Amino acid sequence: MNCPTCGESSQVLKLEEFWRSLSQDAELKRDLAQPPSYAAQWLVPLGLIVLGFIVLTSGGVGAGLLLLLAGLGTGAWMWRASAAAEEARERWRRLLYCRRCPAQFEP
Repeated sequence: MNCPTCGESSQVLKLEEFWRSLSQDAELKRDLAQPPSYAAQWLVPLGLIVLGFIVLTSGGVGAGLLLLLAGLGTGAWMWRASAAAEEARERWRRLLYCRRCPAQFEP
């Protein structure tokens, strides 16, 4: 595989393997690190949905619906953020790295 920037093929490596081969105190170890994962806290939207259902069944229709919508919206936002973080991590695993001209590219 040739680098799209410099055209060199002998210095192209998988980014993940190159990153693992770096020493722990290398500056590139920090710069080329895998994107962070996103740990969704599903207790918050679940709590909002349960609270909204309780308020809705006890007679507070407006407040109950608002809490239900807030719980669903929060859950959808967390799900999208989690999916985006996982997609970024998968893309990082596919990337190639040129050691000649520090370019990152997909195969």
